[in-house]
Amino acid sequence: MTDERRHLAKTAENPQNWLESALRLCAAMFELEPAMRSSMVQWTQWFEGKAPKPLDYHAVYHMLAGLAIENLCKDHIVQHLPQDEKNKLERGSLPARLDRKHNLQKLFDDVGFKPSAQDQEIIDRIQLALYWRGRYPVGKDDLAMPRSYSPFSGADDLLTRNLIRRLAKHVGFTWLANKMADR
Repeated sequence: MTDERRHLAKTAENPQNWLESALRLCAAMFELEPAMRSSMVQWTQWFEGKAPKPLDYHAVYHMLAGLAIENLCKDHIVQHLPQDEKNKLERGSLPARLDRKHNLQKLFDDVGFKPSAQDQEIIDRIQLALYWRGRYPVGKDDLAMPRSYSPFSGADDLLTRNLIRRLAKHVGFTWLANKMADR
């Protein structure tokens, strides 16, 4: 096995690495929240034709949230890896559950988290941001480009933090859940 593969295995099998990544992403989300709130006024003025088009922080915020969700799920998965998946990691390959290609629903299923029906709209926006909206001006295929899309709402930060708070509590990070609620 190459040194790179050994490093991949050592890094991926340590749940602390996944948690630290999730925390960095959540911290970046917190930093964006004031800009998101202030841009809501600018968006209203733009829609009324009274101001230039502002930057859309929401897609980047959702992308960060999606990556934080992925890392929280993967932390939990790594803590409960069966031997066959540990063996795969030791051989330098990622088990399928650690390589879900940003599919949040599969990760939620992997950790036994059941989002509420109310969560679905925010999850859809987070999922689109992960696939393309947080990084690119356009998706690569028709499946990535929904016919109707609600890009943001004034409550995105609250809805997103609430989703992450419940996931964090579900996977055993009550302290992170409390931090998400304190914001």
